[in-house]
Amino acid sequence: MLVSSPVRSRSPSPLPSVSQGLPPCQPCPAGFPLKKPRRQAAGQRSVPQCSSARGAARRGRGRTRVQRQADRCPSSSLSRSHSPPPPLPVQGERWMDGSEQDEQPSVHPFAPARTPGAQLDFTKEYSPLELFQLTFSQSVVQTLCTNTNKKAQRRIDQGMKTPWSPLEPGELYRYFGVLISMGLVRCPETRDYWSRARCYSLPFPRTVFSRTRFEAISWAVHISDPDTDGQNDALRGTDRYDRLFRLCPLIDEVVAACRSFYQPRQQLSIDERMVATKARIGFKQYMKAKPTKWGFKLFVLSDACNGYTCDFNVYTGKQKSPTGKGLSHDAVINLLTPYLGTGYQVYVDNWYTSTALFQELHVMRFGACGTCRENRKGYPVTKVNDMPRKAERGTVKWIRQGQMLYVKWMDTREVKMCSTLHMAFQGDTTVRNVRNTDGTWTSCRVPIPVSVREYNKFMGGVDLSDALLKYYSIRRKTMKWYKALLFHFIDVQLSTASCCIRILQHRSSAGPSHTSASGNCLLLVVVLWVQLVDLVASQSLSVTLAQWIAPTRRQQAGGDVFIAVLMVVCGVKLPSSHHPMSDPLPTTHASTHTTLGLSLSSSPHSQPYDPGYPKETIWGIVHDPSGGRSEVSL
Repeated sequence: MLVSSPVRSRSPSPLPSVSQGLPPCQPCPAGFPLKKPRRQAAGQRSVPQCSSARGAARRGRGRTRVQRQADRCPSSSLSRSHSPPPPLPVQGERWMDGSEQDEQPSVHPFAPARTPGAQLDFTKEYSPLELFQLTFSQSVVQTLCTNTNKKAQRRIDQGMKTPWSPLEPGELYRYFGVLISMGLVRCPETRDYWSRARCYSLPFPRTVFSRTRFEAISWAVHISDPDTDGQNDALRGTDRYDRLFRLCPLIDEVVAACRSFYQPRQQLSIDERMVATKARIGFKQYMKAKPTKWGFKLFVLSDACNGYTCDFNVYTGKQKSPTGKGLSHDAVINLLTPYLGTGYQVYVDNWYTSTALFQELHVMRFGACGTCRENRKGYPVTKVNDMPRKAERGTVKWIRQGQMLYVKWMDTREVKMCSTLHMAFQGDTTVRNVRNTDGTWTSCRVPIPVSVREYNKFMGGVDLSDALLKYYSIRRKTMKWYKALLFHFIDVQLSTASCCIRILQHRSSAGPSHTSASGNCLLLVVVLWVQLVDLVASQSLSVTLAQWIAPTRRQQAGGDVFIAVLMVVCGVKLPSSHHPMSDPLPTTHASTHTTLGLSLSSSPHSQPYDPGYPKETIWGIVHDPSGGRSEVSL
C-alpha cells in the first residue's frame, strides 16, 4: 500500500512523528543499527528503531524520499507494495550447447499476394516522368495547386506584398524540377542559385523561374485545404483531433502508391527513420542514437534486398495502445497489412522483439527474427548452463520453446537473438580478427548461429533505403513542419521510381546492366529534372561521357564528370580547351540509342573509338557520393 504524503493539509493520516514513537520493528535486514530516539515525550516508553525508519520519519517531507527509505528497510511500516516478482524458471529448462542437435522449425510457405517485383506493364516503355507521375498523379498535383492558391490568397488578405499569380499544374511540376536540381547541386543559400557571382552563376534556375516566383511558391505551398484546417484545430485536445491533417491529401496517396506499384520479396526489415526538422511541433522526437537526432520518427517497412520503401507510418506521439501490448508491437502489426500475403520473413531490432509479437506473427503466417533483450516478458530466466561471463568467442547457447528459439552467441560481447525461422546452429562459421598475446592480429573462423548470419544479411533494408534517399535529397530548410515531410515524400517517390528503373533495366534485353544504386539515382534525377522543366522538348540530348574519358583515366573522373553531366543537361557547350579532363576528346562512331523515353545521340567523328564495351551500349561514369564510382548504362 502506497504511503500518503506527509503534508498535513492534504493527508488525512500523517506519518507519526519522532515524539509519538514508531512501532517496534525487527532487526533490520538491511543491517542498520537499532537506536533510541534522541528525545522522549513525558510518560512515553522508549522504543528501539532502526536508523532507516527513524530517519524516514524525521526527514519525511517528500513522498519519494520516504518511499526510498522504506525500500531500504522493508520490515518497517513505511514499506510499500512493489511490482510482482520476476517469473520463476521452468523446471527442467536449461541452456543447450551448440553441439546439441536442434529440431527444424515449421516455416510457412512463401505465398505473396502478387508476383514479387514492380507491378508495371513491361510491354510499355516508361519515361522517368511517367514513373514519377504514378505516385504524384495529376489529380494530386491539381489538389496541391488548388490548396496552394487558397493559402496564397489568405496571405494576400493578411498583407503579403509579394506578387502572386495562380499556380498551375505545369508550373508545380517545374517547381519540383528546380527542387531536384537543388538536390544535385548544393548551394549554401537558396538565393545563391540565382546569384550572378562568378563562383555560382548557375544558368538553369533562371531559365525556369525568377527568384521571386520560386520564393512565392515556396512560402505559399500548402497540402491540405486551408478552409478545413481551422475545423481540425478546433478539435485539439479531443480524440477526434488529427495531428497529420495537414498531410492527409498527400500522405494517403504516397502510402497507397508505395504499396500498389511494387510487391516486396520474401525478406523484409522494419526500423525507424528520422526526417530532420526542428520545427515547433508536439510529435517531434529526439533520438540520441540516430545520426539525425531531431525530427519526425517514421516506422518503415522496406524490402531487405533493394531498400524499396514498401510502407511507413508517421509517429505522432504517445497514445494509448489499441491492443494494450505496447507501441513496438502495434507498429509492426500495422505495417504488415494483409495485402502482402503470407510466408514473409520479418527482421527487426531489439526494440520490437518480444515473445508475444513473434507468436502473433506466427499465427498470421509470418516468420520473424531479431535481436532481443533479456528483460522482455517471456524470455527464459533459467541460469542452468548459461553463458559464462568470459566465454570463448563463438560459444553458442540456445533454448527452444515450441516455435520460439532463443540464442546466445559470444562475439566481442554477448549477442541475444530470438527467431521463429531458424535452427540454433548448423555448423556455419565467420571470419573474425583476434588479437594474440604478443599484440599481433590474426584472422580465424569462429562458429556463428544461423539466426545471427541471416539477421546481418537482411536487417539493413531500411538503412539502404535511407542511404538512397540522402544521395540527392531535395530537403530544404523550412519553418513549416508539413513542408519538411512534403520534401521527404518527394524523395521517397524519387527512390521508388529509381528502383522501378533498375527493375526495368534488369528485365530489358538491350544489353548488360552495370548500374549501381547511387548511379541510377543520379541518372533518374537528371533525366526527370530535364523532363519536368521541358528543357529538351524536341531535342536529343548528348550524354556520351565515355567519349570524354579514356578507359585509363576513369579512376580520375570524380566530381569533374558530375559537373560535366550538369553542364550538358543544362545546355552549356563544353569546348575542348575547357574540358573537365585534360585529355582531348576521343573520337567515336555515330550511334543512337533510346531508353527510358530519352533520346541519346553521340556526335560523329572522323575515326571510330572503341571504349572496350559492346557497341550497342553507351556508357557513362558519374560521381558516387559514397566514395566510389558508378558506371551507368544509358
